[in-house]
Amino acid sequence: MAVLCVESSGKGFARDGQTTRPGRMIIRFENHIFWKYWGKSHPSFFFDHFKFNSDKPWRGHKFRKTLKSGWTTFHQEGQSGEWEAFEFARSKHQRFSMYSISMGMPQIMGFNHKKIGYKSVRKMFDFFSRGERNQIIGLFDFMGGNSNMSSALRKKDFFIFAKLYNGPGKARIYAERIKTYYELFNKLM
Repeated sequence: MAVLCVESSGKGFARDGQTTRPGRMIIRFENHIFWKYWGKSHPSFFFDHFKFNSDKPWRGHKFRKTLKSGWTTFHQEGQSGEWEAFEFARSKHQRFSMYSISMGMPQIMGFNHKKIGYKSVRKMFDFFSRGERNQIIGLFDFMGGNSNMSSALRKKDFFIFAKLYNGPGKARIYAERIKTYYELFNKLM
């Protein structure tokens, strides 16, 4: 539960703004991952539309749809900004754009699809898009497929877990958040 609360505030789908029914799956589009899989082969086009910090590639993400558009820091624009950047990237390369998003409640990156048992990233995307239950199954498959990750959680070594789950960039921040939620849930038990 603590991991889900940290990753997506415990939500797998965003409200669409006009109604109270769930909208699209919560995603986060990562420019630097799209660079790795697609942009390196199309650098001029990529940098006309996407930016990221070269020293800390998980930072400084910006996007613009046209050369005349202003740059947006779309991670602060909510899900509409994430989906706009993703859909634009998807129009260039469907598979690699899906590799470049974290999906649903557990925010598992698309490039991990084989690690959790999907033959293609499209199958993972479709499965996660069908419901939060499917996303939770994906979380357990992801953690269960990595003995170091599940061992770190059992030992309550939230730093090692966060490093394995999210990468080293923000491991300390994620570890503290996971620990806080873990302690809160323990008090409720």
